[in-house]
Amino acid sequence: MIRAVIFDLDGTLIDSEPAYREVDSRYLLEKGVLLNDDEWESAVGMGGRPFFEYLKERHGVEGSVDELVAENDDLYLAYAPGNVGPFPRTLELARYLYVQGYPLAIATSSRRRVLEVMLDATGLRELFAVTVSSDDVRLPKPAPDPFIAVAAQLAVDPADCLVIEDSVYGVRGALAAGMKVVAVPHPGMESRTGYKAAHMIVAGGADKLDLDAVVDTYGLVGDSTDPSAGMIDRFRSVVWGRHAAERREMPWRETDDPYHVLVSEFMLQQTQVARVMPKYQEFLASFPTVERLASAELSEVLRHWQGLGYNRRGKNLRDAARSIVSEFGGLFPRSVTDLQRLPGVGPYTAAAVAAFAFGERVAVVETNIRRVMLHFFCPGETSVDDARITKLVETVLDDRPREWYYALMDYGAHLGRLLPNANRRSRSYTQQSPLAGSVREVRGQILRALATHGSQGRMTISDLESTIGPTDARFEPALQALEREGMIEMDDGVITIP
Repeated sequence: MIRAVIFDLDGTLIDSEPAYREVDSRYLLEKGVLLNDDEWESAVGMGGRPFFEYLKERHGVEGSVDELVAENDDLYLAYAPGNVGPFPRTLELARYLYVQGYPLAIATSSRRRVLEVMLDATGLRELFAVTVSSDDVRLPKPAPDPFIAVAAQLAVDPADCLVIEDSVYGVRGALAAGMKVVAVPHPGMESRTGYKAAHMIVAGGADKLDLDAVVDTYGLVGDSTDPSAGMIDRFRSVVWGRHAAERREMPWRETDDPYHVLVSEFMLQQTQVARVMPKYQEFLASFPTVERLASAELSEVLRHWQGLGYNRRGKNLRDAARSIVSEFGGLFPRSVTDLQRLPGVGPYTAAAVAAFAFGERVAVVETNIRRVMLHFFCPGETSVDDARITKLVETVLDDRPREWYYALMDYGAHLGRLLPNANRRSRSYTQQSPLAGSVREVRGQILRALATHGSQGRMTISDLESTIGPTDARFEPALQALEREGMIEMDDGVITIP
């Protein structure tokens, strides 16, 4: 059973090789040393004092090893902060393990002062309980000393430790310490003999690390099925920490106006943020108040909706505005129950408006939030129902629901770009059918033509067919569906947006 996880720093946690190559190239040029590619990989992989001992022995570089180390560190520390960052997949594995409650450590060939600066520069410090540098042990890698020192400080049997390591020297040292090893060699280095003894080899290096494979292979699941107070605190810390560094700026996040929030939520349903950003501002410029939207003709609303898709959302938004004006006297309902009385407002949209506009502590579950819950709290599970997800969202909800949900959404979007889609493990997951060739595609063409080419949203069927081009068997079903939904009216060969 794995009880602790140890990471190397350079080349495993942080993408430092380009920076080291740049700095070391400058340094070696100053010293009059030229390394070929094979020699470079071997020498730089040594790290620390062995690298400079090699330079003195093989290339006659003058000066004491301590002096050479200090010179090189000065160059690196002047260059690296701001130019070096974590490998996203390795960082995400560390975050996951930290939340699960595994003690994490770093065992590196870097010197202590380099380690300390890079922990702060990359935001890694809070995740790691123990750090061991080459200054802290008698023998650095490939000796087992750094790994044994970590196990001793964590009070964990070395056999119960898992090591994530990119260098041959680190792999050798960890194996010699009796630990299990996941090797993440640099691309093209996988065939080197020293890696073959590792328990798992990740082809392509840290950028290709498969979190699910590591978690499943070594059973790295903490108390996620029933999160403890400690796990919740760690989870919140990770989410808030990432949000502080990488918060996404969006105009609807800068307001608590319930009308603006409602508009953004309708637009964001099944539409990417990048497409919504310009349309949101344009829409509010044309319909600045709920009263103005309520009084608008549907053809006018749909004309401004073009480019967002799913035109029925535009109609529902206009109808919701009319309901607010007629049933609630122009005052926005605050409760989730009352909000769900509005046309087109389901449980998610009602909860989102309540949380984002009014700061209500209600459970908000959407695709990105669901992805975060599945990633951290349901590892390896399939067919997870939304009742479980909702309970988790309620359990981890912070005191600032509005900003907390923004932080969760941003985290979920990040996970969606980085990892396989965890939402496939949700019972509610459905894959959207392709637009091309669908009746939905023709529906959009019909409404776009009526809204942008028709006279006040009005065209004859023959003019409509001429405008959208050759029609096929999808045309009639699309017209019939739009008429049933109240999106269009048909009378004696004339189609109108009501």
